[in-house]
Amino acid sequence: MAKLATRTKFRGLDNSGDPLNGGLLYTYEAGGVTPKDTYTDSTEDTPNANPVVLDANGFANVWLGAGAYKLVLKDSGGTTIEESDNVIGDSASGFLADITEHAVSYSVVASDKNAFLIATASLTFTLLASATAGEGFAVTFRNDHTAAITLDGNAAETIDGAATFSLLPDQVITLVCDGSNWRSSSVSAGTGTSGYVLTANGVGTPSTYQAASSGLTLISTSTISGSPSELTITSGIDSTYEDYLVILEDIIIATDGQPLNLQISDDGGSTYESGATDYEYHVAISDSSATTYVGQASAGTTFIRLANSLGNTSADGMTMNLWLRNPASAATNFKCDFHGSAHRTTSPSFRNAFGVGCYNAATSAVDAIRIYAGSGNLTSGTVRLYGVAKS
Repeated sequence: MAKLATRTKFRGLDNSGDPLNGGLLYTYEAGGVTPKDTYTDSTEDTPNANPVVLDANGFANVWLGAGAYKLVLKDSGGTTIEESDNVIGDSASGFLADITEHAVSYSVVASDKNAFLIATASLTFTLLASATAGEGFAVTFRNDHTAAITLDGNAAETIDGAATFSLLPDQVITLVCDGSNWRSSSVSAGTGTSGYVLTANGVGTPSTYQAASSGLTLISTSTISGSPSELTITSGIDSTYEDYLVILEDIIIATDGQPLNLQISDDGGSTYESGATDYEYHVAISDSSATTYVGQASAGTTFIRLANSLGNTSADGMTMNLWLRNPASAATNFKCDFHGSAHRTTSPSFRNAFGVGCYNAATSAVDAIRIYAGSGNLTSGTVRLYGVAKS
């Protein structure tokens, strides 16, 4: 809907303040000489002639359409009486009321004040000079493209202190001129991909969606099959991570009632430390028939005990989190801690164990581990190795 240029009719006066009989009103796009239509009434059905010819009393029906205008008033002989630029039309006065889509690079003009510009392809929006825009000029951009687009300050002018701004897919930003440069008054984070989280990127940089992280990186997965005597992890344990998590899932052994033990290697698994007093451990064990824990410990033995009395039926199984603490350090003794639970068909059926252990014979960089039953083989289960992020 158009609106009237003044409260009543448009009226032109000459330099003496007298009605401009037969005066000529030329109407252009703001900032230029491209003719821009005005209308005889609010319906916008009938455009005025351009120039609009004023009556004997200097009046004319001049209704402005959308966008901004440059108005040039002349007398009947063509002498310029007055010129006004950036005269706000109908929808340009409303914030975000003028919405346009762009598939190629575009330079913002004065008539884009308060406009909403949408990118549908890879492009650059170049802002108009701050001197032209003036303090308080605002324009909003949205990126509907699948990749980032660029907002470019005019010449040496900046956007939040930077020469350009990268607008990510689905992001929306409103830029406001402060008279010499451009500042963002609001920036949306856009639409995140499933599994992504909104992440702060520091002062002066918009928040963005980034892949969610638990802090754990899966390094390897091993499945027990073929009734092996042991399960070994001989790669992936190094200085990349400070700590490692080994998750044992549903471990079943071949011989009922046997414990599960751990040994370490510092030569990639070629040999495993097994001296008579190499290891120390303490493990607290309880079951569903007791309200107290029974401790098992050793100040010098050939292994670290992880659990006691595992089951050997398909309904049994032990699950445990085993933490290897800074195993790649050659300056400290190897340390681990663990917590697990197990089911055993023989009553009492549920067992719980947690404890700590260390290799006390020497300091060395551990790069492999061996998990095995006290007697007999392993039947089934899955073991996953994770690296733990340092920060």
